[in-house]
Amino acid sequence: QTCGSISVLFRPEPGARSALTMDPNGKGGSMRVSESRQAAISDFLAREGWGQAELVYLPADASTRRYGRLTRGDQRIILMDAPPVEDQPCPPDADAQTRLGLGWNALSRLAASRVEAFAALSAHLRSQGYAAPEVIALDAFEGLALVDDLGDAVLARQIETGLEEASAYQAATSLLADLHSRPVPVSVTAFD
Repeated sequence: QTCGSISVLFRPEPGARSALTMDPNGKGGSMRVSESRQAAISDFLAREGWGQAELVYLPADASTRRYGRLTRGDQRIILMDAPPVEDQPCPPDADAQTRLGLGWNALSRLAASRVEAFAALSAHLRSQGYAAPEVIALDAFEGLALVDDLGDAVLARQIETGLEEASAYQAATSLLADLHSRPVPVSVTAFD
């Protein structure tokens, strides 16, 4: 039995509204996208000039977000689809007991899947000289964003193909130490 990643190719017809279902093994684990969600995505992409681009969804992770690579000629960009969750974000000044009382989303997703929070953190990291995806377009109400495509490089895969492991992890550790040494802002805003 093998376990692999799933890519979904979506080529929208002008004005098309379709549902998308991904099921890696035919036994559950499927991800359904409602027609209304697909319509919101199609409308967002059309509004931002990417409506006729080819969209290939990237392998999923354990988050509530999903990502797709849009290709238009030689241009590439990433679609972030982060459907708004019903739970409100955890207050920034919440202590551990308050977070516990607010439930799992407050404990694990302090930003409540908000694309504007992602945009704010990305802008802050970029302002500090770090490589973070630039947010090109944002629809906070729908939970959609277009961000820079930083490529396919994954550290573990690079190590498997010959990158020297110790120096790679030393570089990552140095970057994290540098980030930790910087003052923590009281707040950050998107599109600074």
